[in-house]
Amino acid sequence: MLSEKMFWVGVLIGSISAGAIGIYQHSILNIYRPFGETNNPIVYGNVSICLAMISLVGFLSFNKGSILRKSIFMIGVISGLVASLLSGARGGWIALPIVFTYWLWVNRDTLGKYKQISIILVFTLAIVLLFQFEKIGISDRFNQAVNDVKELVFENNKQTSIGVRIEMIRATWLIFKENPWLGSGPDTFIQQTNKLELEKKVVFLNDQLAHPHNEFLNMMYSRGIVGLVIVLLIFGSPLIYFTKQYAIYKSPYALSGAIIPLCYIVFSLSEAILDRMLSLMFFLMIMTFISNLNFQYCNRLDEKSTH
Repeated sequence: MLSEKMFWVGVLIGSISAGAIGIYQHSILNIYRPFGETNNPIVYGNVSICLAMISLVGFLSFNKGSILRKSIFMIGVISGLVASLLSGARGGWIALPIVFTYWLWVNRDTLGKYKQISIILVFTLAIVLLFQFEKIGISDRFNQAVNDVKELVFENNKQTSIGVRIEMIRATWLIFKENPWLGSGPDTFIQQTNKLELEKKVVFLNDQLAHPHNEFLNMMYSRGIVGLVIVLLIFGSPLIYFTKQYAIYKSPYALSGAIIPLCYIVFSLSEAILDRMLSLMFFLMIMTFISNLNFQYCNRLDEKSTH
């Protein structure tokens, strides 16, 4: 059985290693978008964010520990975030303010008004400062997204990253309408979009795009409403359950168990996250560990309350 100590040590090793590998690949090997050992910068960046967020939960939950322990947890947070930022996975970055807002909301009863304002100001300042580090490339990726939107709106250029994604949304909707309940089947996206292109219903889509780069759209076209409901349950059920658990027990594992599916919901907006074996395995394994540890944690509190 996994002990609590082993869990936190594993998370910290993973997060710190991700940061170290990212810095090595970016600075020494001159890889513009590091990918760790995943061969995919998006997967690498998203998993790194998850590890950073769990490290942050540890830092906040064990803030009465030694300075050394708190320092190690903070190193884990920073390392995971650095790995994500270096990966250039913009879709994952959106998870940061959403998780931050969620954390403020679930702790609204314990955080005073002035403390909340202070935390928001510090978070905003940190984001502004990160944009100043050109080496990390956040401003470049942000400016690229802004330029893509401008080209789409003012020049109707649909061959940019964002333009192609908009066309994929349109294509997915057209495919979904033909088989709304069970979908057209997995691995049929290229075939279906080529058909739509010949019918002049969508503009050219890259033949290398085997799915719509969105987990919810991916389920809609391939498995219909049934698949969409299933993926919503996969992410929504643990999010709701652990949010309720955290409200009762203030368990760090319940908070982690809510943050992971919340992150995956955000990741799913820009990537077919469950189609990636490493992303799927990480989700299943980390949620299994968290569920077990949360059960133990809550049982201990219940036993103490009865004595």
